[in-house]
Amino acid sequence: MNNRQRQYRKLHKGPRLSVDERLNLRDTLAIFIASCLRQFLAKKFYGYPQSMATLKENGEPTCCETEVVAGMSEAVEAMTWEQYHKEPPFNLKEELSPEIRQWRDILGQMLWSFEQIADGFSHSPLSLWNEEQLKRGFFFEFEKHSECGAVPLKDTAPETPEQIREEDRKYHEKVQNGLNLFAKYFLDLFD
Repeated sequence: MNNRQRQYRKLHKGPRLSVDERLNLRDTLAIFIASCLRQFLAKKFYGYPQSMATLKENGEPTCCETEVVAGMSEAVEAMTWEQYHKEPPFNLKEELSPEIRQWRDILGQMLWSFEQIADGFSHSPLSLWNEEQLKRGFFFEFEKHSECGAVPLKDTAPETPEQIREEDRKYHEKVQNGLNLFAKYFLDLFD
């Protein structure tokens, strides 16, 4: 096999994933996409999706750009969306168009969703409630069994409160909204 054949195979097969990465493809892709969205948010914006365009009096779409501080992309890569949203690593001009602001907010919602998926939904209300119950020692009582060792006897965890279930449903709707926005604006992720 010559070098051209190797290069062709490399290009058409894509990156090699480990068994763990393939088995948990959702988390693997979420980590990669979150990193890419963070870098995309850190760059200078020259436009936004056409569907957000408002027309000036002369019929041309409005467009405004952001001022970017040199070297900020490395700082943004290490940030979560909450940190990014509180203190953006760049200076926004005062006259940013509403479309650019809306586009940045949409990108932020996408980023938040992928960060939650990559983190294994550890900040969901139900996960936090379950962790609290585990700390208290709830869930299972065990009985010694001569043949099998320990056998779970009964579940001692209290039933999940309705408020926690409702908050968890809203949390997952927010995650799904970010994924829906990603699907809707996937072809607009260029500038």
